[in-house]
Amino acid sequence: MKNIFSLFNGVFGFFKTITKSMYRRCAIIASGSAVIAVVCLNSTCYGGGGKNNVVSTRAGTGQAVVQDEETDDDIDEENMVFTSLINDTEQDIHSSVSALINAAAMNIDIQENILKYSCVYADVNDNAKETVSEEALVSADYINPIITLTDEEYNNLVRIVEAEATGLDIKAKILVANVVINRVFSKDFPDNVTEVIFQGNGAQFQPVMDGRYYSVELTDTSYEAVDRALIGEDYSEGALFFAASASAGGESWFAIHLKRLFEYNGHVFFGYY
Repeated sequence: MKNIFSLFNGVFGFFKTITKSMYRRCAIIASGSAVIAVVCLNSTCYGGGGKNNVVSTRAGTGQAVVQDEETDDDIDEENMVFTSLINDTEQDIHSSVSALINAAAMNIDIQENILKYSCVYADVNDNAKETVSEEALVSADYINPIITLTDEEYNNLVRIVEAEATGLDIKAKILVANVVINRVFSKDFPDNVTEVIFQGNGAQFQPVMDGRYYSVELTDTSYEAVDRALIGEDYSEGALFFAASASAGGESWFAIHLKRLFEYNGHVFFGYY
């Protein structure tokens, strides 16, 4: 009995002397041993799963016990199956990675194309807007001005348009510019704007004779009318003369000597027969 108490006291004293580090080592060793034991037991169980039978005799019974043992051929077959699975998995991984890379590259190309062609689309839209605006402004298909003017001629043309069509709409002002330009092109009148306006000491245009030509305040619509006439917008039907409706009656010089073409906004327009 005393021996048993001495044994327990010794064991208890041993545990009291174990440090924390020793305790951790012991725990690791115990865990490792448990793992090894489990592996060994599984291997033992697995070892009996082969296809070839080995006959043994249990001691004292004489009963035959059939055990399975794997052959080298079975192991090779299993290795081939595992190798095939590994290869298939690697191929699937490579295929997935390649697909991701291709998709990323395609996405980059799409984004680059969007950025590149968005600029092209923007330029096309801007050009289309300019074309529509220009078509709305110009009734004839002229690219260049139909007549080249000096600064003085241009200013004189704007002034006679303003003086002859003060307060009238843009078409009435374009018509005045059309008549002046038609005279420049006609062999019966001078070949530049300034001389057409002041021909016969200004007798051709009433505002020059009464002085309003010099005092009118130029407006934006007069500049616009001249610009549009210079690039070919023409409603004049070739008219070389115009007069106020009140001055273009049946007994007037215009009605007797000229061909009446049309009337617009208080002016009657004439040409030669």
